[in-house]
Amino acid sequence: MLLFAVSGKAHPGTMEEFAQKWQDVYRTHFPQMPGFVQAYFSANHEANTWLAVALWSARPDETQLRQAIQELGGQIASIIAGPTSAEWFEVLQQIAPI
Repeated sequence: MLLFAVSGKAHPGTMEEFAQKWQDVYRTHFPQMPGFVQAYFSANHEANTWLAVALWSARPDETQLRQAIQELGGQIASIIAGPTSAEWFEVLQQIAPI
């Protein structure tokens, strides 16, 4: 399993709009990509920071992923406050309900 994590800051008062745009774009792209498992968008409203995490069983096609990211980027350019950080992680341990 792999995690793709992206984080950054948003301008105050824009987090709900950002979350909706994230969902609108990625719910149409991610489920179509082989290996997609789940995705989450989370926020710390007090700090105006956000974290988006996508869980994959296998690394997706980079071209498809880049296209989805660029589509979202065009819609959130005025919401983002500063640079973002994106990184792939290998899942080493998992805990699930019994």
